[in-house]
Amino acid sequence: MTKNDFIVNVPEFADRCVSIVDFGAEVLKGSIKDGKHNAKAINAAIDKVNELGGGTVEVPAGVWFTGPIRLKSGVNLKLKSQAVLKFSKNAEEYPLIITNYEGQQCIRAVSPITAENADNIAITGEGMIDGS
Repeated sequence: MTKNDFIVNVPEFADRCVSIVDFGAEVLKGSIKDGKHNAKAINAAIDKVNELGGGTVEVPAGVWFTGPIRLKSGVNLKLKSQAVLKFSKNAEEYPLIITNYEGQQCIRAVSPITAENADNIAITGEGMIDGS
């Protein structure tokens, strides 16, 4: 291996920003069992920003209950200060998939946040992610 094998390019994003609220996400009020599941809204925001050529998907302050999120090329998922993505504990939302671990084929559950064949992506901001 050489020094050039470890070059990391800092992602750059289009000057475009959407809020997950614009796609129907609702902040958690009360208990999780009564809260809105925001995975569809968050993934719709990511899809739209990706389709437009990239930019930022913003998660405002508050607790946002969700299931799996899939990042796509050109998308910066930015968690504002006081924002928390709280992932569901429902195992049915995280199906088993065949993947590789250290070069060996294995089976594992889908991660709360995934990206497949994506480049120029980031998760930024001062918020928190609770994978449950």
